[in-house]
Amino acid sequence: MKTTKYISALIAIFAIAFLSTLESCSRDINEGDSSSVTKENLLSSQGWLLKSATVDYGTQSMDMLAFMDESDRDDVLYFKSNNNISRDAGALKSNLNEKQVDKTGTWEYNTEASQLLLTEDGVVTEMKVVTLTASELVVEFKEYDETLKSDIKGKFTYKH
Repeated sequence: MKTTKYISALIAIFAIAFLSTLESCSRDINEGDSSSVTKENLLSSQGWLLKSATVDYGTQSMDMLAFMDESDRDDVLYFKSNNNISRDAGALKSNLNEKQVDKTGTWEYNTEASQLLLTEDGVVTEMKVVTLTASELVVEFKEYDETLKSDIKGKFTYKH
């Protein structure tokens, strides 16, 4: 019995060491070739899943993710290299007629690549790129809300 626990512990230690080695090798390869890593590549390399969404208006702050249906929280957003944006409905759908993948608009960077310009149905939304890494995208926006008669600020965090 003690031998089995000992062997299991050794296997676990070797597995962890092996996986750590693989992770560090892949990181070295990706970080070593900085010529191919552009903001466009980072944005369009994989799909993005919304992890947090807050909207501030006046002195109030609201967690928008808490108000979203579970079927919308598993949607994956894709910024395609051809500047199209598509949304994959994920495993959960809000209704049977919902398309699995739907083109929702287009995207582009401003000249400095500090703002992400999203166009949907002819309406352009400017979003400040706060963070863009291989695994995280954080964007902020500010707009005037006619109903509230004040500015609202939003912050969305996406992860792979």
